[in-house]
Amino acid sequence: MRPRAFLFGIAFALAQALLSFADAQQADKMPSVGVLLTSPLTSPHYQAFLQGLQDLGYVEGKNIVVVAKSGEGDPNRFPHFARELVRLNVNVMVAGGDQGLRAAKEATGTIPIPIVGLRSARQSCREHSSTRR
Repeated sequence: MRPRAFLFGIAFALAQALLSFADAQQADKMPSVGVLLTSPLTSPHYQAFLQGLQDLGYVEGKNIVVVAKSGEGDPNRFPHFARELVRLNVNVMVAGGDQGLRAAKEATGTIPIPIVGLRSARQSCREHSSTRR
């Protein structure tokens, strides 16, 4: 599966979660998303995620706040970063990889963590490519 398509799916799930908060938000407070990454913030995966948000009408700094934390390859940093995102009271938290997801789930029981099924997405891609042959 192409990373951009998968990350667009995550961005779409995130947008759906943010829409549920839109009515409850004060006019002067933008919705916020916390992101836990294993890769650097300059990675194509994170850039595709931001582009996916933009494609859905969410522009960082304009109508959404994105607080991204990268472990830079060190998943031991995730628990600290996840707790920091909880302290910042983000509306939604997105985590990359199993260790990021585990840290996010351990840090909060109230902040939504949207999940896109990677296995089903991969299966859909395989089925789609096999029908194109």
